[in-house]
Amino acid sequence: MAEAIQKLQEAFNQASKLMELEPIYIPDLSEIASSWRDELEAAFEVIPLGGVQAVAALKREAARRRPARDGKGARDSAIWLSALEVAVANGAPVHFVSDNRADFADTANANLLHPDLLEDCKARGVEVIYHRNLDSLLDKLSSKSQNTPSIGSVSAVKNMFLEALFETGLPHRISEEFYGSAGFSLDAEVKDVKKIKSYQVDDAILSLVDIDVEVDTESTGDGDVKEIPLLVGCRAWVQSSHSAGAISSIDVEEVSSVTVR
Repeated sequence: MAEAIQKLQEAFNQASKLMELEPIYIPDLSEIASSWRDELEAAFEVIPLGGVQAVAALKREAARRRPARDGKGARDSAIWLSALEVAVANGAPVHFVSDNRADFADTANANLLHPDLLEDCKARGVEVIYHRNLDSLLDKLSSKSQNTPSIGSVSAVKNMFLEALFETGLPHRISEEFYGSAGFSLDAEVKDVKKIKSYQVDDAILSLVDIDVEVDTESTGDGDVKEIPLLVGCRAWVQSSHSAGAISSIDVEEVSSVTVR
């Protein structure tokens, strides 16, 4: 995270050489951690662990009853009992996400709950649907979409896209690899958009895409002009409207390549 903050500062400094920017406030690590915690607590409800559940979890650990094994696993047992409690209280299926296949998954099929845990569900008359990861949860809760953001739709929000690219530290990377301490200007043109996967929830389309961008850079300041044409590859999440088709947000996960054209 410290490296990301440094890259943000460096990217802002480099971008300031290209255009007039308002001063920005860059928080420190403790502020970011506090902000993340606040956002998570606002987005999720933390299920409290009652005394009865805590005792039951310890008993499962002592009895080596799944998800506890080998005399350990009270914490996993508490998590599992909390999931069952939510299912009982709401009278609706619960989606349970955990990559801990060794304790929660069926040994014959890692995409299903272990039979012992299914027995817990049957005893309470509830349904708990197991997911190994968030992709599995998205597949269940949303519809697969054939929608692919077009080159034109990404180009239409070029400033938004460039801002997302700058947040990855791209200007700093270009500076380090090609210009050193010299300033430079750049212009970009989207050349290709390839879909990895897309999901639809109501009218929103969320697509993971690979984007290729031709970036023309040119040195600024005194001295001979230096021009370097680049091809930048990145992977991004793009949110758009199914009905309108317009892109509402772009989040660049990573810049995968920066090469000279």
